Amino acid sequence: MLRAWLDGRPLGARLPPEAVEFAARHRLDGTLYHIGAKLGDHDAARCGAVWAAQLAAHLKRCETVARHWPPAVAPPLIFKGADLSENVYDDPGARQANDIDLLLPSPGFERAHAALAAAASDVRRPRAERLPWEPVHAFGYLIDGVLVELHRDPFPPHRGHLPGVAVYAAGQAASLGGLPVRAPSPAHRVLLWLGNAAKGAFDTDLAELLDLALLLRPVPPGVADRAAARAGLGRALLLARHRLAQAGLGPAVAPPPPWLARTLRRLPPATAPRRQLVRAADRYAIKMALLTPGARWAALARAATRR
Repeated sequence: MLRAWLDGRPLGARLPPEAVEFAARHRLDGTLYHIGAKLGDHDAARCGAVWAAQLAAHLKRCETVARHWPPAVAPPLIFKGADLSENVYDDPGARQANDIDLLLPSPGFERAHAALAAAASDVRRPRAERLPWEPVHAFGYLIDGVLVELHRDPFPPHRGHLPGVAVYAAGQAASLGGLPVRAPSPAHRVLLWLGNAAKGAFDTDLAELLDLALLLRPVPPGVADRAAARAGLGRALLLARHRLAQAGLGPAVAPPPPWLARTLRRLPPATAPRRQLVRAADRYAIKMALLTPGARWAALARAATRR
């Protein structure tokens, strides 16, 4: 059904309850409602309720950010869940999100951090390795039960060369619940997805792979390949294309090179829900395999100075 929706074809027969249950394990209940899947009465009510809850949660996150964002600071760039909901699906109820991610390079970062920290009941640092002299690349703020994450850069520097300044400068003006914001360019959306997946050892589900299938559409393959290579995410893009093909959400791909074949064997099936990677050694091996040789040394150095 997801393949038919991506291709603009009729969605086919009614989904049986076991298929809806499978979709729920991949956080796709609201997506089924969004695409107009043919469902039985019970499943339609269930998916509609999830869609409504996801919409309400998104609106609460938007209202929280709009209420606490300092007016004298430049608009933040939204990325990951909030951006995908608003600007890719055009329906915040269509996908699940647990927080809202904002990006703002310095000098605005420091002023926004001070304002959000003052409103928060808890301020969190990312659980990522960094060298002692490196600034924290992001903070999390728990405000009225909403987790807001403010990033100076999208992810730690050894995970890919994608400076926050470049992402922000290439962004386009947008709006989030009445708050002026910026949204990433199509090519940067792909890189942001790849960096996040690589950071998590590609512990993805069908919901995230569906995101990627949509994100790749407006970006020509050659453009995506060159951008990923420049950002140190070329290996992540190659792995992502194989996972899309395995899940049936992307075109067939050439046989994988040896390093990728080994990495794919460490991963669960592409149609498995998240958090199926049991062995910590597998997670570490996957994350290291996706890094360029120079970045591996940087990752090892940061791991040795874990805070």
